[in-house]
Amino acid sequence: MALRRTVPAALAAALLLILTSCSTGPAPPAKGSPEFLWLAAQETFRTGDYERAADHLEALTKTDNEFRSKAVAMKFVLLAGIAEGYMDLAEHYEFGARANKANPTPFRKMVIENRTHASREAVRLAELAGRLAEITPAGEITLDFPAPRGSAAMPPVLLAAAKGTLPSAAEAEQVRKTAIERGVLLAVCRSAGAPKDAAKMHETFKAPPVTVKVSQFALGAAEAYFVTSQLFSRQKLDLPDRERIFLESAQRFLDKADAGDSRAKDLKKQLEAAHKQLSRRT
Repeated sequence: MALRRTVPAALAAALLLILTSCSTGPAPPAKGSPEFLWLAAQETFRTGDYERAADHLEALTKTDNEFRSKAVAMKFVLLAGIAEGYMDLAEHYEFGARANKANPTPFRKMVIENRTHASREAVRLAELAGRLAEITPAGEITLDFPAPRGSAAMPPVLLAAAKGTLPSAAEAEQVRKTAIERGVLLAVCRSAGAPKDAAKMHETFKAPPVTVKVSQFALGAAEAYFVTSQLFSRQKLDLPDRERIFLESAQRFLDKADAGDSRAKDLKKQLEAAHKQLSRRT
């Protein structure tokens, strides 16, 4: 699935209509301006089009503008969640290929397709690490977006696929969207200090923007980079150099977290084990 990197005409028209509905108000932001892109990202986030929302944030995270810090934080949870969603899809289709010994080929094609998408998003996530570190020196982080849609539960169609039931084309497309929604929801939960607790996260995001401690956000970032590192493990894409990059990023953010946090302690052990396994491969 090709990424769409431009503000579609319908969305642009809708945004301009909203912004110009009051003739006595301020002039609307120019198309392509930081404010316009920020509003476009907010709107596509609300509608659940997370891949397009991440694209709208691209320029905002690379230039000096008033939305940069908020855009980096928002883009992080999007990329981390999208990558995790595609990783989950690939893993369940891989289980399906093993379960459906009579016809594993369609499942294997889905594994390759979804790991390719996951790898693409992972590269973008790796590129974001430096900018993410810049906005997490100390203090607090602002998460300026609404609570994401979706559920923390694994989609039933994907669970069935893992047992060897191949979804129809329509089901596969819907479960792709659902898996990405789930991934973004989990990424936001971790960043807000409520791992896998969607109810608590929704309570926190009742009235965004939400402010969280850097130590809390950094721990969520560390967990996200560790989760993504597994895409490049020997059992998956087997790219040790990339796996190392993600493990190093995970450690970089773990160093900013509260060392006494039980999640931080668990992650420290996981990182140590992953580095040992990686050293045997290189």
